[in-house]
Amino acid sequence: VRHRIGRLCKAFGSTPVHLVTTRELETWLDANGYQGITRRNYRTHLVMFFNFAKRLKYVHENPAEALVKPRIDEKSPAILTVKECQALMSAVVEHAPEMVPYFAIALFAGLRPSEAEQLDWRYVNFTARTIKVKRIRIHTQYAPPKLVA
Repeated sequence: VRHRIGRLCKAFGSTPVHLVTTRELETWLDANGYQGITRRNYRTHLVMFFNFAKRLKYVHENPAEALVKPRIDEKSPAILTVKECQALMSAVVEHAPEMVPYFAIALFAGLRPSEAEQLDWRYVNFTARTIKVKRIRIHTQYAPPKLVA
């Protein structure tokens, strides 16, 4: 939340909070290219921020409440065929060999991109054949480690 509201404050500078309009918020979100889940998360945090400002009587209305809620199509993750995995790994080996561990672990251990990005070699135990995945925060709940194989 702090990060997102910090970006808002940086963008709006010294504009008094009660003068910020829904149109300005939409323009700002569009200018930053926020879409889908990211835009929805920004909207949620903006609503919380302006509700806080409303409780403190800094604003009379919450301009973020009028922001359109992005519709998110929750799709199941795509599963690559063996042939697609082979083609992907061949391309990675040829064009970005330093990325082979990232793609191999992401593909074959089923990690989300955000989980694979946070991996550190100290969490890989070749002897025990395990990978410890750091807990990631999902909204207000913690997700348990995803893989110990």
